[in-house]
Amino acid sequence: MSPLDQRQVYQLIERFAGQANVLTIPRLFIDWTGDHISALLLSQIIYWSSRTRDSEGWFYKSAKEWEEELSISDYQLSRATKKLGDAGVETKLKKIQGAPTLHYRIDQDGFLNWISEKLGNGFPTLS
Repeated sequence: MSPLDQRQVYQLIERFAGQANVLTIPRLFIDWTGDHISALLLSQIIYWSSRTRDSEGWFYKSAKEWEEELSISDYQLSRATKKLGDAGVETKLKKIQGAPTLHYRIDQDGFLNWISEKLGNGFPTLS
């Protein structure tokens, strides 16, 4: 077996670290939530909220799906979800195929008010 050349190395890196394998976190989310895990979860909840077909904005993911997507433990997920309640993230337990599964959504008023608070009221509230 011959050693990898530079082109092959780049192809491997692209395959495993391409855009589909990249998670992004807005820097402000880290500052506002106080940690990377909560900021990452918030970023992904916003991402998935914009892709749901539910008329009320709910989507669901199991703890295992979050673990696979974000590489976070059940404990980290629970802690971050609780913390994000202040940011307008709502949760509700509903059954999916007979199994209770936590559903998520962004309460837009709560989220915008949270942002306004973080910006020092430099943003109009929607109350």
